Amino acid sequence: MIFVNYVMDLCEAVHSAMSGSGMTQEELAERLGKKPSQITRILSGEANVTLRTLAELDSVFGLGLELRPHKQA
Repeated sequence: MIFVNYVMDLCEAVHSAMSGSGMTQEELAERLGKKPSQITRILSGEANVTLRTLAELDSVFGLGLELRPHKQA
C-alpha cells in the first residue's frame, strides 16, 4: 500500500507542476529525453520510475522530492 500511495503522490505532483507551468507531456518528454509514451506511463502510475527519472523530474519542476523513513503504524 505504501508503494501505491507514493506513486499516486508522484503522479499528482507532476500533474500539478505541469499544469502550473503550462508544460505539455510532449515538452516534458523532450526535456527528459524520453518518448511521450513514457511520460504517459509515468503520469498514469504504470511506469516503474527510476531514481534517475525522479531526480530529472525534480530538476525540471523543483518538486522538492525527498526520501525519508516511513513510520510504521
